[in-house]
Amino acid sequence: MNKSLIELDEYLDLHDFELVKKEFLDQIDSISKKYLNIFYANLSGTAEQELIDYRKKVNVPETTFSFEKDDSFEFPENPGKMWTLYLRKMLDEVDMNYLLIDKSEYWVDLSIYNKFPKLKSMVSNLPFKNVSRIFFMFNKESVNSGIHFDHNMEDWRQEFIWFRMNEAKKFYLLENNNHTYIQGSSCWFDAKIKHGSESDGFAASLRVDGEFTKEFREKLFGKNSKRETVTDLDRWNWNTEKYEK
Repeated sequence: MNKSLIELDEYLDLHDFELVKKEFLDQIDSISKKYLNIFYANLSGTAEQELIDYRKKVNVPETTFSFEKDDSFEFPENPGKMWTLYLRKMLDEVDMNYLLIDKSEYWVDLSIYNKFPKLKSMVSNLPFKNVSRIFFMFNKESVNSGIHFDHNMEDWRQEFIWFRMNEAKKFYLLENNNHTYIQGSSCWFDAKIKHGSESDGFAASLRVDGEFTKEFREKLFGKNSKRETVTDLDRWNWNTEKYEK
């Protein structure tokens, strides 16, 4: 088994997943843009420069992330190629503290989540002890996300399930200069490792973060595996990305 990217279809009950995908397609064009954000990632090298050049070419301004913007907010013309849609927001947070993405006590549902009842039902049956962040990522034209990584914190093994909402989304992990593509509809991967996606036309994915059940964690990572998360936020040093003694 590849311990950096684990296919999950055999572990999950996905009998309603086709209905979840249809629900997303039926709803996405009716979603107010106040819930949308432009996708940004930790890019490096040529991928970062390509993104900078693209944004300059189409005159993409810097926009502030927010879970739910004011009703009067309008995106500028040509805002970018890839979007995120969050279904839950951080409690008492205007912006997002990335260190809290797997801690359910900091998250509450956005009203927009009610537009996805089939997804809600599926999430309730996933092997999580509790759920925190839930969001879609999608693009309406062909796009390469660029090779990026989510974080580089050695002490943090994020617990999440990533879903491919249609086959146009071709997700891969880049490890030792080798591309490993997801074959099924769902997976877990080591978010510290560089990864990316390609698409041919409209494509979308879904990520659900939280805390796995003990049984599911042991299936994926071995017997007696413990949760690895950033637990003492007051001692976390952003400059060294380590805990202070």
